[in-house]
Amino acid sequence: TVRFNSIRFIPLQYDMDGYVIYYQAVVNLSVDYQKKDERDRFNVIGTYEFPIEATSVITDVTRSEALRYGALDALDAFISKLALKGINRDNANNN
Repeated sequence: TVRFNSIRFIPLQYDMDGYVIYYQAVVNLSVDYQKKDERDRFNVIGTYEFPIEATSVITDVTRSEALRYGALDALDAFISKLALKGINRDNANNN
């Protein structure tokens, strides 16, 4: 099961007039994982940086795109954590 914990948009860059022209979406996901009798929960964070036009707002399309790519980045982090957990388990079993 994958759930959104939080979504934030952080201004990264401003133009000469003080308008935000670059944002970072920070997507925090909670991933519940189950394999046989093993259950685990991972909290992972993904980011996506994107430009917007000065004096404009983040549109629904831009927001959806940022959430999608931020979530994909977070899921990549989940896969990395899962692989690392497997490697650590294999190392523990070999010692």
